[in-house]
Amino acid sequence: MARRVAQYMDWDDAGSTTWYVPGHVDSVTYDNDGGLAWETGMGGVATEARGVVVPSGSVTWRPIDVTFLNKCVRTGWTSNPSALIIRVGTSSEAYTHNYAYCQTLSIKGSVNSRMSATMSWLALTPASVVVPTWTAYSTGNPLAWHQGTCTVNSAQLSMQDFTIDLNHNLQAHTSLDAKSAASQRIADEITAHNMELSFTCTVHVPMTTGTLNNWSDTPTSSSTASLAFTSATPTTATIALTNLSLQKWTYNGTPSDSVASWTLNFIGKTNTTSLTIT
Repeated sequence: MARRVAQYMDWDDAGSTTWYVPGHVDSVTYDNDGGLAWETGMGGVATEARGVVVPSGSVTWRPIDVTFLNKCVRTGWTSNPSALIIRVGTSSEAYTHNYAYCQTLSIKGSVNSRMSATMSWLALTPASVVVPTWTAYSTGNPLAWHQGTCTVNSAQLSMQDFTIDLNHNLQAHTSLDAKSAASQRIADEITAHNMELSFTCTVHVPMTTGTLNNWSDTPTSSSTASLAFTSATPTTATIALTNLSLQKWTYNGTPSDSVASWTLNFIGKTNTTSLTIT
């Protein structure tokens, strides 16, 4: 029978013993994919084959500060995101993913809503653990739409919504070297590769015609965006994006009783674009 139970998610830096919540958690997933497959030979005889175990998961939350967001970015494409330990469970069971690294980060905001973020991760070590004293749920103030000042190329364009998507392109690696018992199929390491960033927003005021029609042979990668919020705590969060190129723009025509809008799609220069959160 289905039952309602208290559910929890908290995190810490790998190797530490102090636990935090990312903000107001809306949902979380915790997966352990063992790569199970069946291989068949003559006579249709099937044998079980198991691949590398790649623990993964995701969490969607409403940030109250920038602490957890900053664990999801990296300083440059040659580095890895922060190594974390992520813990999920209930009042009767608990699981961890140790040495978890952000795979993707998506940050969204729109009129009449709170800022939200979704992070997915890959990890090295899954485990069932003794039920801990869970970190208390967040009671802080999420960042709200009316607390923001959002610009593109330093211009206020009556922005209606935005989405930032960051991908670290993580890969889990293992080897044929000697393995420890009960962990032979666990990956040895996780590495980050090309850092890809995109930024999309809907505005009611278009950028200048010259900028919109800049179809030069070489993208300038000179566009910027700033998304700054101050909550009632007060907590500040400023997201700055640089080295963006306008990939596509769409004019959204509407009936005369509504307002026209433009959708602007930017992509960052791979491994050069910058996303900073302060």
